[in-house]
Amino acid sequence: PADTIDLAHVAFRVGKPQFDAIVDRLRGLAIPFGNQHDDTRNGRTEDFEPGGTGRIYFTDENGHLFEVVC
Repeated sequence: PADTIDLAHVAFRVGKPQFDAIVDRLRGLAIPFGNQHDDTRNGRTEDFEPGGTGRIYFTDENGHLFEVVC
């Protein structure tokens, strides 16, 4: 066991059907998410980068930041 855990940022690029399924699953599990890395609870999915169709960030119970982009 470690005394401390270094926080990590893990990113995934997925297709639109997978993105929609992930968002639905997070909603079903009542896990907050958002489309900004510094606001992971705003519930939005729009991608702020040009050409993207969706982006979400959420954290796990250890504080690791997950990003899903399509």
